Parts: sequence; structure tokens; C-alpha cells
Amino acid sequence: MNLQKCISPVTRRYSNLIPFVHKNKNHLRTFRVTAGKRMNLFKFCRSLSIPANSSLGLQIENSLEKNEGILSDISNYYQSIKFEDMHFDQPVLHEELVKALRKCNSVTEQMEILVSILTLSPEDVKNRHKFCRTLELIFKPFFSNFKIQMFGSTMNGFGFKGCDIDMTFETSTELKEKIFYLETPNVPLVSEVIRGKVSPKEISELPFKEQLIFLHNVMLEYYKESIEPTIFINAHVPLVRFYHDKYNLKCDLTFKNKVAFANTKLLYLFFKMDKRVPPLLMTLRYWAKHLEITGKGLSFNTYTISLMVIFFLQNRNPPILPRADLILSLSDSFKIEDMSDESFLKIAEKIPPTENKETIGRP
Repeated sequence: MNLQKCISPVTRRYSNLIPFVHKNKNHLRTFRVTAGKRMNLFKFCRSLSIPANSSLGLQIENSLEKNEGILSDISNYYQSIKFEDMHFDQPVLHEELVKALRKCNSVTEQMEILVSILTLSPEDVKNRHKFCRTLELIFKPFFSNFKIQMFGSTMNGFGFKGCDIDMTFETSTELKEKIFYLETPNVPLVSEVIRGKVSPKEISELPFKEQLIFLHNVMLEYYKESIEPTIFINAHVPLVRFYHDKYNLKCDLTFKNKVAFANTKLLYLFFKMDKRVPPLLMTLRYWAKHLEITGKGLSFNTYTISLMVIFFLQNRNPPILPRADLILSLSDSFKIEDMSDESFLKIAEKIPPTENKETIGRP
């Protein structure tokens, strides 16, 4: 095929159109624009595709100034985003914990002291909320109506200082879901949204996995708080994992994880129902973590340990915690769309208090 030429209104020179792909599966013929030493002027319009059986007509739009303005605006916007310089909760050294426990006079006292030392304080949780609000700013240019909510240990009352932060990206649109992917998901480029080729509405209408991949791409482009790269983990529940070096924080971001919301609220309900639950559950979780029973490979996770402890307390005689079917019969109070809503705690008011008077340090 002979080289075809067009005149560029930017350089006022003729530029070659080189057909480097004759025909693809969509019956499009793709051309690449070259402009000699001024190739950088075409960094936003290097290629185009037209039907293979159509006549070629090309007009290169002089959008250089517009594109440079957009890039300047977006660059200034992201430079303005600052994570607050605050004291973030850090893991407690095992040696410090042991030193404090040795001063106790009973097992019960040791378990209570363990909780007081390891538990996230209200100020710690508040700082984690601030982190989420700042993180939302990174995605604001690409989504019109969304919020990031925390779940898991940070919100169920059983979180240790320095624990990972589990978050979910919530949008107002109904999610599409693809069960099987026969080829790599077709996700728009971040630059296409910035330049207006793809609208935020189109992004919000993608299946949830594609939206999560897009979030990952945004993080790769604009999140600069760690030397560790942001990674996409294609697990049963796909997630984006990233770190914040200054806060010494590991983060997992999923998409509309309603099951996790329900589990978090259920654990928080048990946390509030009986004062013996936090010290017993947190002691066993710390024991399992220290002995590396949880957190590696195919071993237990902390949620499994929590369920085992809850099952034990439900089967004491008399029971300390109510059965799951009783909780489910009152589950209309569970509004799983909003983690900040605590109306579900009213369930505890409808359940008679336990008659079990055992202490947590009882042999």
C-alpha cells in the first residue's frame, strides 16, 4: 500500500500515515501518524482506526493546547492532595505487651490489659476515616457519586493497633457482574477519561471487576505514597492492595462488599453485647497471630478464629451469646449499605441478658 499523506494544522507540514495493521478482527484498518521531529505534538492522537472498506479522509484536530491545559489542571489537582501529617496507630511490640502482662495478678486481668493495650482507640479509628476521605480525592475526577467505607477489624471493635485497613468502593449505580471472562477485560484508559473520550458515567456502568481494574490503574498513575507498587489481586473477591509508607499501613480495596459489611456489623453487635467477648476473642486472636496459626497460606484467618470463639460462647450453659437464628430473626435492623449506621445495635435491647456469670479467666 502506498503511503498516504495529510497536512497537519499544528506543524503546517505533510505527515505520513503508515498502515502498520492491515486489518484486525473488527475489520478496522489502523494508521499511525508520524511527523518527523515534531512527533511529540501528536502524543494524544498517534493512531486511528477506520473501516477497511471505506475511503480515507483525515483531519487532525489542533487540540494540543486543550490537552496541555487538561494535563496541567489534573497535575495541579493531584499535587494539591496531601495525606494529613498525623500520628497513625502502630503495632505494639510483643516484648512491651509481655512486660505489661507480667505485672498482672490473674489471667482475667491479663486479658483485660491486653485489650487496653492493643485495641484501636476512637482517635485511631477517626484517623483511619480521615485516610479514607483523602483517598477519595484520588478517584474524584473519575466518579461522580461514590464513597469509600471501611469494614473488618477497624470497624468491628476487635482491631489491633497497626492492623490492615479493609475498604470497599461504593457507588450509587447498580453493578453488572460477569461470572466468566474468556479474554482480558476491556477497561478504558485513565487518559481517555481525562481527555473526555470516556465519561465517568460510562466507567460507573462497567461490570464491577472492570471498575476495580480501572481503580487500580488510577492508583498506579496518581497514588505516590509508597515505594511498593499498587497490585490487583484476582481472587474470589478481587481487590486492589497498596501501602502507605509514612503511616506504615497496608490497605485492601474491594468493590461493594455487602457480605463483609454484614459480617462486620454482626461481630460488632457481639462485641457490644457482653463485656467478656472482647478480652476472650482478642486474646485468642493475638495468640493465633503470634504463633502464626493465622495469616499465612491456607491457614486460619482471624475471622475463622472469631467464629470459633462465638460458637463456644453460644454453647455455654447457659449461653453467653445468642444463637445466629435469633439474630437473623431480628435482622431487619441491619442496613448493610452504610457502615456508619448503628441502628442494628438496637437488636441487643430485644434480647434478654444472659444468666451466665462465669469469668473469662475461669479454668
